[in-house]
Amino acid sequence: MKNITTLLFDLGGVLVELGPFREMMASSPMSEQEIRAEWIVSPVVRAFESGQCDARTFAEDICSHYQLTITPDAFLEAFAAWPQGAFEGAGELLDALKIDFSLACLSNTKKLHHDAVLAPMAFLASFEHQLMSHKTGLMKPDPAAFEHALETLGVPAGEILFFDDNEANVDAALAVGIEAALVQGPAGVRSALGARGFPITSLPSS
Repeated sequence: MKNITTLLFDLGGVLVELGPFREMMASSPMSEQEIRAEWIVSPVVRAFESGQCDARTFAEDICSHYQLTITPDAFLEAFAAWPQGAFEGAGELLDALKIDFSLACLSNTKKLHHDAVLAPMAFLASFEHQLMSHKTGLMKPDPAAFEHALETLGVPAGEILFFDDNEANVDAALAVGIEAALVQGPAGVRSALGARGFPITSLPSS
């Protein structure tokens, strides 16, 4: 950790708790594995997360493609409730870390979730840079998203440690020279830091 000056965080699954994905897609006849495999490469998901299509178009396409028996409005209501709020201890963790590190976030987000759920979260103030895909138009795991992050942060890739709950995103960060850890929740962040020699006793335990 001697060379790490900047910690870069994904939000969903790392600092923000998400509801069960399958529950949101419960009316689809497809398996969760099938849904997830198609979701991450879906053109409409990518368009929505990069701010290039509206919520109604997104919902209608999802309902059609995944054969949901609910209406687009009902899907949007469930989708809006997918982020459950900040994980317990997330704010305290960032408060402890910003004493020694510069903090930033790099997240695939939707305006719907950002405005209703993320924007009111007090811990966002801990980030010197908030790189949200619906604003930048760049999505993980595309290399361009990480190259943009490097340019924005203005520090060498070797000085950054990135936390994400998606293995593809972790691999993409590693490919551009950013140190990265696959984690779930604040406990996972603490564990990753501890494994890299950070004085874990200085961090909140919950």
